[in-house]
Amino acid sequence: MKIHSSKLQVLDFLTHRSSTNQYYHLLHSQYLSYDELYHLQNAKLQNLIKHVYHTVEYYHTLMDKYKLKPRDIQNQSDLEKLPILTKEIIKQNYLSFISSIYQSFNPVKKITGGSTGAPLQYYISKNVESYAWGSIWRAWNVGGYEPGDRVAVLGGDSIIKRNYKTKIYYFLNNWNVLPITKLNENNIFYIYEEIKRSSCKMIYAYPTPLLFLAQFMLKNELKLQINHIVTTSEMLFPNHRAIIEKAFNCKVYDFYGANDGGLLSFQCEYFDGYHLCMEKCIAEIVDDELQKRLPANEVGNIVLTDLENYAMPFIRYQVGDRGAITNATCKCGRGLNRLTTIAGRVKDFIELPNGKIIDGSYFTKRFRNVPSVLLFQIVQKPTKDIYAKVRLSENEKSSTIALENIEKFISDELKINFKIIRDDSFHRSTNQKFQYIVKE
Repeated sequence: MKIHSSKLQVLDFLTHRSSTNQYYHLLHSQYLSYDELYHLQNAKLQNLIKHVYHTVEYYHTLMDKYKLKPRDIQNQSDLEKLPILTKEIIKQNYLSFISSIYQSFNPVKKITGGSTGAPLQYYISKNVESYAWGSIWRAWNVGGYEPGDRVAVLGGDSIIKRNYKTKIYYFLNNWNVLPITKLNENNIFYIYEEIKRSSCKMIYAYPTPLLFLAQFMLKNELKLQINHIVTTSEMLFPNHRAIIEKAFNCKVYDFYGANDGGLLSFQCEYFDGYHLCMEKCIAEIVDDELQKRLPANEVGNIVLTDLENYAMPFIRYQVGDRGAITNATCKCGRGLNRLTTIAGRVKDFIELPNGKIIDGSYFTKRFRNVPSVLLFQIVQKPTKDIYAKVRLSENEKSSTIALENIEKFISDELKINFKIIRDDSFHRSTNQKFQYIVKE
């Protein structure tokens, strides 16, 4: 298997990365057995623990407090000897997380999107970027992508930049980057025409704008020749996947990542969970008290240890998402363990007036059986009152009774006054990601 375009080697040279080499390595390592990958993680963990004890003030102090030496943490089970790390702890002790020799790792400054509060700035080692892009290409490869293929990227303000550096970056990646900030019919048609004109083989996009494009194509009987689609950053619902696959006549693969924790995961050809990049990151699931590691297939808080970031290491970092993991072998033959469930972000939970907490998926289960509901958003006011905004298909009259039944069912079951309004002026995050749960 060869890289289609020499542009990516040029990009690696200019950015001092080794993404293409990592890509080939990861294509092979994904088929190692789970046990082999687990032992690889343990070896990397031992090296990381030695590094943080000797060069990272926060971890040296923490391990001394718990009377731990590097030899006391030899495998993933030993990680439970260390407490969970949160964004608040990082912000309160920011400088003490930076390795005293961080400059030797060619650090790159990053910033989180801020979807769970104030953004977090942090550093990663340069090789983390190489691993990340090698992992992303590996995920895309499931649908047939070869690095260098033409890709349409539908993105928000976080990636739509028009300075000369980013134009060169897009050119070398062979991307056609298209804005999704204003999705009226004229702009959707422009996106359609651009994808068609540039002969893109693959689309990489948030699910919501892709859904709007798919609905537009079906309504106007338009076609595109696309090999496969990869979605990211938002929840991909089964009914939305079905609409997108029907419009584009190709498979949709979902990708889930948490860059600040080093997590990258992808769906394979069997769509049975999300394969984790075990070569780069250890993922754990812990209880709501952040005290106990949970068994396989039990939903809890996702906690991550990036095994490659030596510049500013985060160990047992609570990324703010919830999910469940299995180590069972997948039919595809990959040894990588899998997220069997991604339950959404911690913030995607609603606190009822009586203090009870419910998962945002509670509402998804109610709306997904109403075909005319194209999109919905749950809004909670400061008073704890909850209502839903919905966008309906053109045949909305047939849905009136169904929506009234949902209103009554939710109101009765949750003991609240729940209302549904026909209003598609949806809230979005600053980077144009669609938010299914909004707290005013």
